[in-house]
Amino acid sequence: MVNQELVDYLKRNIENGFNIQELKETLLRADYSESEVNAAINYAYERRESQSAPSPRTQPKGKTPRWIVILAVLLLLAGIINIYQGINLIRGGGIIADLFSIFSFIMPEAGTAGSIFGGIFTLLGVLVIILGVLQIILAYGWWKLRNWARILTIITIAVPLMLTILGIPFGILVIWICMRKKTKEAFGVN
Repeated sequence: MVNQELVDYLKRNIENGFNIQELKETLLRADYSESEVNAAINYAYERRESQSAPSPRTQPKGKTPRWIVILAVLLLLAGIINIYQGINLIRGGGIIADLFSIFSFIMPEAGTAGSIFGGIFTLLGVLVIILGVLQIILAYGWWKLRNWARILTIITIAVPLMLTILGIPFGILVIWICMRKKTKEAFGVN
């Protein structure tokens, strides 16, 4: 059985900033047995750890705010769609190059133009695929409540969205979600 008086003494002094080793030596000099002191220290630490609030990253399942789950799912879907669009852009670049090469016998410059347009479409396709992969990584970060995902979402998703007229309201919404106090608390940021 643990001596509750020792446990209370240890808790009080630990909270006041005293070193556990100094407290142990003080109790041993006061004729408490080493096993009794060690048991009280272990019990005091067990109670402190079990009474401390769970960190935001170790929230019980089902406690993640709904808007965070929705944003994570939307980012995942956007990533999948962008990868699909990127593949289609790359395929479209090849088709455009082929179409222009058909007309190169009438107009020799058409083959060169086709190569240029095909290359542009291929480059755009690769960039869109990279964006899709980034969105999937961000979705994972949001799902796991990683603060890097919140910050990268503002930089890579919300700000570029605001560069288009239709993207302004969505960019503002994403920034608002990222900067909300409840979102920051869920991510463990003050």
